[in-house]
Amino acid sequence: MVNANGQTLNGKTPFQAYRIGAVGRDAEYAHRMAQAQANFTPAQLANFMNYPSSQPPPHSQSMDGYSYQLAIRETVCRRIVTGSVITAFLAGGVNALYQSRIAEVTGYIRDPMLDWAACVTYSNCNGTISNQQRDWGRSQIEHFMYWQP
Repeated sequence: MVNANGQTLNGKTPFQAYRIGAVGRDAEYAHRMAQAQANFTPAQLANFMNYPSSQPPPHSQSMDGYSYQLAIRETVCRRIVTGSVITAFLAGGVNALYQSRIAEVTGYIRDPMLDWAACVTYSNCNGTISNQQRDWGRSQIEHFMYWQP
């Protein structure tokens, strides 16, 4: 992975890459909210806070949280891959079945960076988590890694 500034994550583990991207995402959000509070009137700020882009990103996970989130993804992927193919096609495809099943899991946090990490860590997730989701997670990490205001 290489970001726009030419910085790379070569040699980093998936957890290290995830953490660098997630910490940058948290810093960007905090900076954006501080700028909004400093520059907007109360009415503008209230309006701004109603936009989806103003909602907080998923909290960056510690190693325990990261491991739990990846275990959720890997377990759902494994169950879908070993489960009935007919059920997957009736549900609208493997990815649609994955999305419906993963949303039911207690403690699941929707985060494209974690989807990417699951795919690079567990090979059975590559067929279940869509290429678009995996690429979105990678691009999020590349965008936020080593973020500076």
